[in-house]
Amino acid sequence: MNDRLILEFGNRLHEKSGHEGHRHHEISQRLRELGRLIISFKEMNTKIYCLEQCFLPKNWELLLSAVKNVAGFCKESGKYDIPTLPVKLGHSLSKCAKVLRTKAIMEDNEDVKKSVEGFLKLYEDEWNERISVKARQTLYTAKFNKPLLLPMVEDVVLLHNFLQRRIGQVKESSLDGGAKYRELAELLLTQIILFNRRRSGEAQRIKVKDIGILDNQSKPNHEIMNCLSPLEQELCNSHERIEIQGKRGNKVPVLFTKEMMISMKYLISCRASANIESEYIFGKQDSSQPLREKVEEESDEEDSSEDEYVDSGNSNDSINDDKLTVTWESKRQSIGGRKMWSKEEQEAAKRQLSKYLKEKSLPGKKACEEAKRNENVLSSRTWIQIKNFIRNQNLKGNKYWSFIMNFNNDSKLKNYKHNHELNNIAKFGNSHGKPSEF
Repeated sequence: MNDRLILEFGNRLHEKSGHEGHRHHEISQRLRELGRLIISFKEMNTKIYCLEQCFLPKNWELLLSAVKNVAGFCKESGKYDIPTLPVKLGHSLSKCAKVLRTKAIMEDNEDVKKSVEGFLKLYEDEWNERISVKARQTLYTAKFNKPLLLPMVEDVVLLHNFLQRRIGQVKESSLDGGAKYRELAELLLTQIILFNRRRSGEAQRIKVKDIGILDNQSKPNHEIMNCLSPLEQELCNSHERIEIQGKRGNKVPVLFTKEMMISMKYLISCRASANIESEYIFGKQDSSQPLREKVEEESDEEDSSEDEYVDSGNSNDSINDDKLTVTWESKRQSIGGRKMWSKEEQEAAKRQLSKYLKEKSLPGKKACEEAKRNENVLSSRTWIQIKNFIRNQNLKGNKYWSFIMNFNNDSKLKNYKHNHELNNIAKFGNSHGKPSEF
């Protein structure tokens, strides 16, 4: 991707939040959205070859049409297929316009400055009424009459008791360092999410130094303790509290019971034997990312080939539409027509990547590509497919996962509508639901 304005916009986003590893995927997503807009723009006018041309006031109506097209706007229903996309594109276009205006001021380019200011005036006057309103209405109406799924108290207690029991079993087990660390980290992370009702992304980014702060904290002042009720005093003595950074930089309190603290310190003591170098308590092996974080080094390589388009400075061959179209089509075909793994393929993958099956970890791109080179039978598989195969094999052999599957199939729980939300909690997925107190 060689559009200079989009790259400059990406640099600004990276300067703002690039130090937070989990934000890298969000930054690349914002750039891909602008790339899709340029492609839609060029389909309507082949003379358009870069984002800067979108900010010409004469192209305003064409820009609105391109945004509606890329977000799947339906004139009959007045709704978008992807209602969040126009809202995000609006923010990105506004920021890109300001970046271009700043550059024009620095270069003393009055023509570009005047053009961008005209665009920003049009954006301020018309974007909300003609784009954002319909997008937000689509989002709001989708929430109407949507049932709120809450787990029952007895189900939460059942899951809590299982986690407590399983954590004790893992501590006493003879598993090797890597396998023990990962299973204990998964169980403890689930317990913290369930107890605090926190977003999984917030809880998984607790750092080792955050727990170290607790050792240096002094007890509450006795005068303050005397003002508390007996129940509040007991809670102060039986729980620990830290503060971490949450969504939009907000301060998020996280509570730990005494049992959780003991398990956390035990988990920290296992880091050396498991070869964990991440600053996060729930870190991955051979990675700086948290347990549930996708490996950005791998996804970035894939994204760069997936959404590439080139600004060559002319309107004839500036955007590589063919490459994008073929890539997107091949992705859709691979998802729609999945090929079953043959016995030979399974044996080859297990043979080459037995180390990761034993450690219950996932191979990276380099390991998967090496397995392909060593086994001809795997030549038709992508490295992502090989990695997903290993992931599925790890899940099959996971006793914790087996419990969750049995839990879902229990005849006593079969008719509960809240099982879906409980599954999400158990699999470290969406923990936004608020379970009942237990």
